[in-house]
Amino acid sequence: MRRGGRRSVVDVLDLCAGWTSHFPREWAGGHGSGGVGRLAGLGMNAAELSQNSQLTEWLRYNVNNEEPTLPYNFPVPAQPRGNILPYGDKSFDLVTLAFGIEYLVDPV
Repeated sequence: MRRGGRRSVVDVLDLCAGWTSHFPREWAGGHGSGGVGRLAGLGMNAAELSQNSQLTEWLRYNVNNEEPTLPYNFPVPAQPRGNILPYGDKSFDLVTLAFGIEYLVDPV
């Protein structure tokens, strides 16, 4: 990754992560490889997250802030919840959401 003509390391958050992340191979494991320092994943399935070798860290977390019922029938919140991510502001340089948008109750 380049900023201002020089190489820099960025921290990435992969929302709705699963058993694989859709990033370049050189990003695997983070720690500065491919310009990525931290590659964190938030997902709803701990078994899948534990199999994702690209992540430097992961957390089982329902971004809808509700417990899902199968098959993923999420209740619609009565009021906006504000920031529900378990990280502080400016914790990441890049946030991605590859295939999980269909599981979000209110993606905006």
